[in-house]
Amino acid sequence: MIQKNLKNLAYLFYPKNIDNILDKENYLKTFEYKNLTNTLNEFSNYLESDFYIKIIDEIKNIDHLKNITDVTVSNWEDRCISLEIDVLRDSTLNKICIHISFLVPLYLIYILENEIELNPYKWKTVPMHNPEKEQSIFLEEIKTISCIIEKQTGFNKFPIQLANETIPNINFQDIEMGEFNFFNAFFLNQNKL
Repeated sequence: MIQKNLKNLAYLFYPKNIDNILDKENYLKTFEYKNLTNTLNEFSNYLESDFYIKIIDEIKNIDHLKNITDVTVSNWEDRCISLEIDVLRDSTLNKICIHISFLVPLYLIYILENEIELNPYKWKTVPMHNPEKEQSIFLEEIKTISCIIEKQTGFNKFPIQLANETIPNINFQDIEMGEFNFFNAFFLNQNKL
């Protein structure tokens, strides 16, 4: 049921059967694309919003989560607030990734990890999703951050198992038809889950 509802919500922002890559002119004229851009424009000042300020302040009050960075790229039509918290353990950089959707009352939290060298700083591996750490090492942090987001926004956690499920007949920017998924629809183009 939630899958069907999410799909119907996505169809409000992305036109069916009009390819953004092959038919950009018509795509940009659709009701759905205009609805998307209007909705994103409503959140152009999110940095000044009360809920955003309170979320950042509450997370920064947690000693080991002070290293929080806003990595939202509004001019690329990101569909969410994107926050990252770096937690370094030995030679592993763990990123707690937080996405709060502008389009639906949902948020998502997950862990990316990669091996690094500190002197000189460089990545030894590409960041990869680590669901085991979400259920163990970072479980309490995720619960705490979730409580903060839910208290300040009233949003629910996005069902992560649906993130990579494709939505038929729609696409956006450089994502081809048949590859556009729920994560792309409500959060970002780049999906590391």
